[in-house]
Amino acid sequence: MAGRQPQLTTREASRNLDRTRANILEVATDHFARNGFHGARVDEIANETATTKRMVYYCFGSKAGLFSACLRAEYALSLIHISEPTRQ
Repeated sequence: MAGRQPQLTTREASRNLDRTRANILEVATDHFARNGFHGARVDEIANETATTKRMVYYCFGSKAGLFSACLRAEYALSLIHISEPTRQ
């Protein structure tokens, strides 16, 4: 059957979802940083990540859930930088 996508294994689908989620998170963090919570638009984030609003909501539940995930990710990164020894 020409044009039919091969079935993904559970592991492959999980990796794809992880990559999609990471991509959404990266783009959303930028959008929230530039536009704030109320100025950021989920449809713009979805378009920039070549996915759908439905996928964004599937991964994060809501715009607030996406915002919260962005904050947690950035906080975790800041803790890594704080805990690294400084070199002089």
